[in-house]
Amino acid sequence: MPDIDGDRDVSGAGDDGVARGEAEDTDAAVRPPRHEGLDLQELCRRVEGVGVRIETLVPQRGPTPIRWAHPTELPTPGRYLRGGELVLTVGTQLDSPAACRAFVGDLLDAGAAALGFGVGDVHRDVPEGVLEACVVRGLPLLSVPYGLPFQVVTEALAEHRAGLRVADAQRGSHLVTTVLDVMTQRGLDHVLPALAEHLGGRLLVTGPGGVVEGAAGGPPPTTAGARSLAVTLPGDPPGQLQWYPPEGTSPPRDQLDALVHSLSLWRRERSDALQRSWSELGTLVHLVLDGLASPEALRLRLGLAPAASYAAIALAGATEVAVVSRLPAHAVARCAEALVLFTDDPETLLGTAGGYGLTCGAGSTTAAPQIARSLREALAAFEFAHRRGTTVLARDLATVDALLQALPRHRLQVFVDQLLTPLHDHDRRAGGDLVHSLQALMAGDGSISGTARRLFVHPNTLRHRLRRIAEITGRDPSLLSDRTAFLIAFTVAGHGSGRRPGEQVPAVAPRRRGPG
Repeated sequence: MPDIDGDRDVSGAGDDGVARGEAEDTDAAVRPPRHEGLDLQELCRRVEGVGVRIETLVPQRGPTPIRWAHPTELPTPGRYLRGGELVLTVGTQLDSPAACRAFVGDLLDAGAAALGFGVGDVHRDVPEGVLEACVVRGLPLLSVPYGLPFQVVTEALAEHRAGLRVADAQRGSHLVTTVLDVMTQRGLDHVLPALAEHLGGRLLVTGPGGVVEGAAGGPPPTTAGARSLAVTLPGDPPGQLQWYPPEGTSPPRDQLDALVHSLSLWRRERSDALQRSWSELGTLVHLVLDGLASPEALRLRLGLAPAASYAAIALAGATEVAVVSRLPAHAVARCAEALVLFTDDPETLLGTAGGYGLTCGAGSTTAAPQIARSLREALAAFEFAHRRGTTVLARDLATVDALLQALPRHRLQVFVDQLLTPLHDHDRRAGGDLVHSLQALMAGDGSISGTARRLFVHPNTLRHRLRRIAEITGRDPSLLSDRTAFLIAFTVAGHGSGRRPGEQVPAVAPRRRGPG
């Protein structure tokens, strides 16, 4: 019988320090599991192409993909296996039925796919113990004839893997070409549907926070643990491509990796195109606001139906493109520091924007020909909302508080300095009640008798105090116009004291006093 180190070629050292064919793919450890193995029957056919027949002693019970071949002469090599291997051995240490059973059991525990036993070197035939253990445990067993190097098996698997890599590269190149062709010939909106058609399944592109930027393909997965592959798309901000492949398929990740740069380009081009369209529409909006273009031109540009109702909603100009794209709007215009969205469903838009934490200014819902009015209201409301930190509606604009908020603080402070400060100074020096009496008069809508009853004083006493207020400030509280000035002063004083906008300075507890 030939020596084990003679005719049987077991070149190359395996993980166990014994013979191996070629090294396994070093990328495999970091790649997700993938069914790229060669079926055992097909492997045998390819090896037999060199003119040597491999005998099947224990047939496979179904498809048996062979991921790699692992030559070994260890009695228990399982710790060096990763699963899916065709283990090749000449059985130098399989000299008893117990050793044979332990060897086969160890292979099965490690997930080996099949065993190839080389005969003619150590054993003339496959040992009965090995054959019996494989039959009992259901491990496919091949008899590798004398003179067939194990290297032939590993080379057949290496060629198979190389073919897969080439096919993957070709598919990836084809997908990249598809993206670029669709972008240039059909438009950005057709890119994801075209890719989904090629790949199958469902594609999802998301931005920061999981905001969906685009989706195409089959219906969304119905289970939380649906199988998917994902790759990061570089950019500012970065995104993610997620692929839910069709059921029953095992798609290679390489195809997604090949799409990274082309889809990053698609995201940037799509964002730039949207930004350009917003700016172009914003130019027309500014012309309408300046009276240089007609509101009808804006309506026609927006494509709004004359008989339908619409509203303009303004929000921060720095809002991410992906978020704006998710809001139900017919069109978007960039107006200085704001984005204006035109919609026929303002309630849903405001609710969705609130879900993203956006502060908005909402114009009135108007007929399409009057959309310019809603536009002006939206921009004014957004300025108010930006200062207040909450969404402002059109109905909130026609208020004294909104008017005061639009004026600079130094312009309003003179009302406090000229009308309230002298009265506070008088009350501190004389122990008077002029400020309290004035507040009560404001609360009583200027009614002398009603205010006197609330203050528990005679009407003439109140009149005397009002005359003193007029003497000190030069403003007569009995006149509506002057009471308005005092209202502004109290409102501004409330802002300066840290109170909520619009909240007047609280009145002191009523006291029974003299004329003041």
